[in-house]
Amino acid sequence: MVRISAFFFLLPFCSSSQTLRLSSASAVLGGRVFIEISLQSPKGIDVSALQWEITFPATQLSFLDKDTAAGAAASAAGKSVTCTQKPGAPPTGTPDDLTRFAKDGKVVAAGCMLYGGREPLPDGVAAKLGFQVAAGATPGSVPIGITRVLAVSKDLKTISLKDANTTVNLR
Repeated sequence: MVRISAFFFLLPFCSSSQTLRLSSASAVLGGRVFIEISLQSPKGIDVSALQWEITFPATQLSFLDKDTAAGAAASAAGKSVTCTQKPGAPPTGTPDDLTRFAKDGKVVAAGCMLYGGREPLPDGVAAKLGFQVAAGATPGSVPIGITRVLAVSKDLKTISLKDANTTVNLR
């Protein structure tokens, strides 16, 4: 991921009105929840790859990288998605692992990349992200953010996208 990430930063930046949106969701304590990331591009701008960072509160959620998948739009374009938790992030696994790590209340992050060929990514669901809700989580709204979003166009230009946020309602 480091080698590809460096590639994104070497390309010239351009701005656009592309939009990333996150679905909202509800989950029970101790359950799993899935968030969808959707892309909407203006006519004439074709995105071939995306890179982003997910932030979430470790006291409430654990990122399930193995449950992350390409959405329908990305799959139709032959894309794959991969995510890796940043150093210091809690381990994926059981809710007990999360509970032990989360006592310090840190917000943690995972870096993700959607890639595969130069075919453009059509508008629609680009990725689905999975989270485990801690059994001891506090009911209420929990924020999830997508930050540091970069896209690469079919002609290899970098496009910076605005951050996106959503909430998961824990009950």
